[in-house]
Amino acid sequence: MAQMTIVRYLQRYDIDRHIGKIVEVYKRRRDVAVGSIERYFPANIRFIRPEGGLFIWIELPTGISAREILNKCLEKK
Repeated sequence: MAQMTIVRYLQRYDIDRHIGKIVEVYKRRRDVAVGSIERYFPANIRFIRPEGGLFIWIELPTGISAREILNKCLEKK
């Protein structure tokens, strides 16, 4: 059933065009996130600029809690 649904979807819609749009959306989001990290994060925070995918790997110095940072972010929405 799932395969038949996917086949019909692919016959109806231009998946390559859709993927092209999504790639551009994620590229813009990545650029905003990386720009913010470069601008606002302290110099001792290391990160890897992704060439693809949805995630940015960030390394915090010893003694800085990712959970505490998350809680503060959630407080500030």
